[in-house]
Amino acid sequence: TVPSDTLESVLGKVPAEFVDNIHLIWIDSQGYEGYAFQGAENLLSKNIPVVTELWPYGILSGGMPSEVYCQIAEKFWQYYWVLDEEKLTHHPISELIGLMEILSKSGKYTNIILTK
Repeated sequence: TVPSDTLESVLGKVPAEFVDNIHLIWIDSQGYEGYAFQGAENLLSKNIPVVTELWPYGILSGGMPSEVYCQIAEKFWQYYWVLDEEKLTHHPISELIGLMEILSKSGKYTNIILTK
């Protein structure tokens, strides 16, 4: 058993000016990113870019179907950015499920940036 808390709860214990100065979130929670997003709704609604690992196998192993992960992502962001052949490209968040399917088939992962 590992104690855990939501990001909202943790940030509620620090001075508000600290939270107001957050300009980027970087998260790699080994497939539990969707749950972290659910526990950070107030912070994520502030239009802060998020850099995160996208690992479909880990997400599914953590108990979250890809479709649910994508629904959460669509709630907060409009685009995802990914490094394609040495070039950073952006895509509509509605296409994230396609990237997850490609990664699932190959057993791979990638890092993405989520933005409004």
